[in-house]
Amino acid sequence: TCMTYGSGVVCWGLDSSGQLGDGHNVNQPIPVYVKSPSGDGKLSGIVNLTAGSIHTCALNNKNEIYCWGDNGSGQLGNGTSTNSSLPVLVKGLPADKVVALTAGEEFTCVQLANQEVWCWGENGDGQLNDGTTTNRTSPVKSKLTSKINDFSGGQSNLLGSDLLSLDVYSNNQVAKVSEVNGPLSISANRWGETGCAIASNGVVKCWDSDLVSSIVKGAVNGLKVGAGMNHNCVINDNLTVSCWGENSQGALGDGSNTNSQSAVLVKNLTKANDIAVGANHTCVLQGNTNVAVCWGDNTYGQLGTNSTIASNVPMWVYPPIEN
Repeated sequence: TCMTYGSGVVCWGLDSSGQLGDGHNVNQPIPVYVKSPSGDGKLSGIVNLTAGSIHTCALNNKNEIYCWGDNGSGQLGNGTSTNSSLPVLVKGLPADKVVALTAGEEFTCVQLANQEVWCWGENGDGQLNDGTTTNRTSPVKSKLTSKINDFSGGQSNLLGSDLLSLDVYSNNQVAKVSEVNGPLSISANRWGETGCAIASNGVVKCWDSDLVSSIVKGAVNGLKVGAGMNHNCVINDNLTVSCWGENSQGALGDGSNTNSQSAVLVKNLTKANDIAVGANHTCVLQGNTNVAVCWGDNTYGQLGTNSTIASNVPMWVYPPIEN
């Protein structure tokens, strides 16, 4: 798990490929600061952040992107396929301002101010949409067929929306998700071919690989949605959070371990400002000071509670330690 903290970044949990960015490969149950590329300070000036399956990328206030973690498919964008436990600079992007970035399972994409989309990393299923199925260790221009105003990286596809519809870009082709008009928020599943979106009327819809969307019972008036491996969550318009899906590790946060096809309310959570849904856990920034809370699977310490015990209710994330 990673989050911006001041002008820097802190991460915690699994560190098998250096994805915590602290220069080590040691799991951490408490947040640690991501170090500078040289390793002698903290990464700073960060204005946006995105996480893939086991890599993370950050945009700074100089329009530079730094990535760290697994790089087996070139998803760090530095021209190599070598993992890095310290941030490395993405090389080869045009000078245009980066306005958005997203990470799929093993690839990363950015959108520029001129509306071009550039991607790098895993491309075996054509998810970079550059006309090939060749992995890219440096950014390449994506041949998207329409202008997008939001996008989200999935396992082997890129989900993109405009003001009217929602499209899935994969295999160098584009296909529409059915019956999702004017999406307000979208989220692809980085561990499968599914996803969720909030339609223009606030209703939450999800779909499987057939791209046929269906309404999630109990999920109405949503503001932001997040898709995990086998569970999904949404911030409601009253700033509470609801989740649905698999719940053996408490990923729904309702105080039980019972699966639910309908959205259930997360306990003890009000004024949610932002949400990030992992494979089997979820974290939220809440309150006036954006305090982080997490719940669900905690095998690697990804809840940040100085423990590896799962929780079916939100738990406060420990403050970061100096490393």
